[in-house]
Amino acid sequence: MSIYHVNYQTTNKYENPVKEALIVLLILPKADESQQFISFSIENNLNLDHFLMPNMYGFDRIMFRPSRPFSQLDINFQCQLEMEDINPYENIIEPLTNESEIIQSLDFKIDHQLFLKPTPSTRISKELLPDVLIKSDHQSSVEFLQTLNAFIFNQFQFEDQVDSLSNVPADTLKNNHGVCQDFAQFFIAVCRANKIPARYVSGYLNQGDGHIGSAMMHAWAEAYIPGTGWQGYDPTNNLMRDSHYIKVCHGTDYSDCAPIKGVLNTHGSNVTDYKVTVSQQAQQ
Repeated sequence: MSIYHVNYQTTNKYENPVKEALIVLLILPKADESQQFISFSIENNLNLDHFLMPNMYGFDRIMFRPSRPFSQLDINFQCQLEMEDINPYENIIEPLTNESEIIQSLDFKIDHQLFLKPTPSTRISKELLPDVLIKSDHQSSVEFLQTLNAFIFNQFQFEDQVDSLSNVPADTLKNNHGVCQDFAQFFIAVCRANKIPARYVSGYLNQGDGHIGSAMMHAWAEAYIPGTGWQGYDPTNNLMRDSHYIKVCHGTDYSDCAPIKGVLNTHGSNVTDYKVTVSQQAQQ
C-alpha cells in the first residue's frame, strides 16, 4: 500500500470583473476499492464555501458560487489518500474463445453504446489507420490493445506546445505529436473504430518515477475486455494502469473530464494557470 499527497493549485485571472459565476472543479480522486481518502482540504482567496455535486457518471465535482464580483480566483486543493497495490496483469484472463462473437453481439453493443460511439474528439476513419491498427478476427483484444499502446508510444512525440483543445485524432496521426490528452483520445478513437468500448480517464500520476506527463493532471484510457472488464492503458508511457495512477474520473472524452469549468457573467479574456504536485509519502 502507498500513501500519496496531491496538491492542485490554480490561478484564474479575468480581464474584466466577473459579476456572477459558477465554478466547477473535477479534481477530487474517486474513492473505490483501490484508492481511499485519508483527508482533503480546499482553500480560495475569496473565502468561498464549496459544495459537492456528482456529475452524470457519479464523480464528485467541487463547486463554488461567488456572491460578489472578482477579478482573480486562486484555489488550493490538497488531499491525502491510500493506494492499494495494483497489478494490471493479474486481472487479465486468457482470451475467450468466443470473444469476437461477444463483441459483435447486439447485447454487448447496447450495454456499451456510450463508450462505443465516437465523439468529435474520438472519431477517426478506419481508412486512415495503418494495418497494424486494424484488429483482425484472429487477434484478441488484449493483444490488440497492447499493440495500440506501443504504437502510440513509439510513433508519437510528446510535445506540450500542442493545442489539444482543437486537435482531433486525425491530426495526431498526421503530425505524430501531442500530449497525454491527444494520445488518450487517439487510443479511444482507434478502439471505437474497431468496436472495442473505450473511455477517457483523468487523474494524477506519481511524479517520482520519471513518467512522461506527470507534471500536470494526466490522461489515459480504459478499454473493456470481454471476460476481464475495464483495463487502464497509458499510451503516453506504454504502460497499463497500476498503483502509480490516481484516478479522478472517466467519460466519453476530455470534455467530460475537464479539471475546471465555469459559467461566468463577464466579458473579455481570461488566463488560467495551474500546478500539480504528487508525492508518494511512504510504502507500507
